[in-house]
Amino acid sequence: MRKIGVLCFVLIIFIYAVSSFGNGIDWLKSQQNSDGSWGDADKLGFLETVEVLNTFIAASETSGVKKGLDYLENQFPMNTDFSARKLSLFVKTNRDFYFLLQQLLSEKNMDGGFGFWQNYQSTIWETILSVDALKNANVSIDEIFPSLNFILIHQNTDGGFGYFPYDSSHTLPTAYCTYVLSNFREVSGVNSTISRSVEWLLSKQNPDSGFGDNGSTIYETAIVWLALRSVNMADEARKKALQYITSRQSPNGSWDNSIYNTALALRAINEGLHPN
Repeated sequence: MRKIGVLCFVLIIFIYAVSSFGNGIDWLKSQQNSDGSWGDADKLGFLETVEVLNTFIAASETSGVKKGLDYLENQFPMNTDFSARKLSLFVKTNRDFYFLLQQLLSEKNMDGGFGFWQNYQSTIWETILSVDALKNANVSIDEIFPSLNFILIHQNTDGGFGYFPYDSSHTLPTAYCTYVLSNFREVSGVNSTISRSVEWLLSKQNPDSGFGDNGSTIYETAIVWLALRSVNMADEARKKALQYITSRQSPNGSWDNSIYNTALALRAINEGLHPN
């Protein structure tokens, strides 16, 4: 009887998650602009458009994707953050990415890192985004290694990562470094780096089960969840974090009426519906 009760509980949670996911997808669909973008182009529109498309693609949701990609085709972000994100997305969707790749490679500094703009001081954030994009574009490990090494040598002694070298540890860069490094576990030193970064992340889980530098947020919790899943570690912490996310969905299907939060929350829920 106990086993049946547990199975029923799991089934109820699964059905709730599926419903939650569908409602969130519908809300995002309703937020697409007539030009194919999401959000406000003068604010976070590029980032929001990229993240919604990443979520739709991960969930095999086709509605609005072509229109969104067509919009991005004509957007020419000049900073490294946006270049890396656009490159990763265009690789996934079989769009022409040759010039994006050449642009990103040209922005690499002598120390192997990437800055916010070409020839700017290298940061951990821009470098890890670029490493992810280069990996997605099937660039050789020999080409990527100097950038990967830049990340490894700038892990803080507490196990976390800052946004730039010698910055104090923060949730987002630590989670994203963990997530991207999961694709390089065959490289010497990466596994030990991941173990330490995961330990740091787990030490920062808040009493409400979420994550965030200044109190739990949806986007930080979602990115930490994705990072922990990518390395297949901390099952209990992941379970609690996913419950934190699902419990904070608004009646209209969104999270905080935020396109960015909703896209990331749905990506975590989608992966949670498809266990390793």
